[in-house]
Amino acid sequence: MVKPAKQTKEIEITGPTNIVSVIGADTYFGSHMVKHLASANRMVYGFTQQKPFSFKQPPIFIDGLEKAAIEPAPIVSDCLFICVDPSIGFDKYVKWMRGFCKEIIAKEFWGRICFLSSGSICRSRCDEPISEDTIVSPRTEMDLSLATAENLLEVMRNNQRNMAEVTVVRIGVPYGNEIDADDSLVFVNQAVKKAITGETIELPAHQTKRSFMHISDICDSIIKVMSLKFCPELVNIPGEVLTIRDLVNVLSESFDVKREFTYDFYNDQDFFLGDQHLSGELFYQTVSYNRKYTLKKWLNGLKKHQQCGELV
Repeated sequence: MVKPAKQTKEIEITGPTNIVSVIGADTYFGSHMVKHLASANRMVYGFTQQKPFSFKQPPIFIDGLEKAAIEPAPIVSDCLFICVDPSIGFDKYVKWMRGFCKEIIAKEFWGRICFLSSGSICRSRCDEPISEDTIVSPRTEMDLSLATAENLLEVMRNNQRNMAEVTVVRIGVPYGNEIDADDSLVFVNQAVKKAITGETIELPAHQTKRSFMHISDICDSIIKVMSLKFCPELVNIPGEVLTIRDLVNVLSESFDVKREFTYDFYNDQDFFLGDQHLSGELFYQTVSYNRKYTLKKWLNGLKKHQQCGELV
């Protein structure tokens, strides 16, 4: 249950609290992370991305207050999840991240930090998956925002005054929406909404590979990683490997709609010519997780629900 936030005193605690903070809880990824963290028996502080982060800033909500024996200030969160949307613009995004890093060092935060990034910032070789050591080569301003944020966190990690542990998780192409979140930037969801209403699906025809993953599996995978005793500094969250043509075909067959292939995609973040599927080698060496969804399974569920515009 979500309860209104209120001012509290800072309480010094030296052990785990079962409390986490989601920064950017008002974003697509952030809102889903809140839901899954609460389901995983965490007390969650939700912070907006609209303001610079500060430990003195009251959260916009508290979810699962009853899951903690105390109600401390956010500074004692075991983990901070950064889900700020890079579509806010490069300058604004980098300014926000710089302020966040300064706050972490100044307040001597000693917990964990999880930063949600994307495999899209890397440029892999043909038919080779993106591994954690693939060269970062941003193509768009959003890519550059994420790549710069990763570098800022690395600088912070190496600051002598830093006490926080930082884990960067890179994801592929998300789909699905379990709650009323803004998924306007999730191109799979956009295509599905058109297919549900009988519109022609229009996507590029090329065979380059992507990693597709339901938002539920993304969130649960991240929680698995961040629950480890020792977290990797950088890890891919792998998904189901499909081509863009595979996506179009599955949608067309599932909803019996027409398909049209386009070729104007050279400057599009989602459809550039290049493989972008993520290696899961390190992930599966680190945690044990079986995905609950495939794209086909999810689409079959949509058909059964017959709820146009409501994604599950």
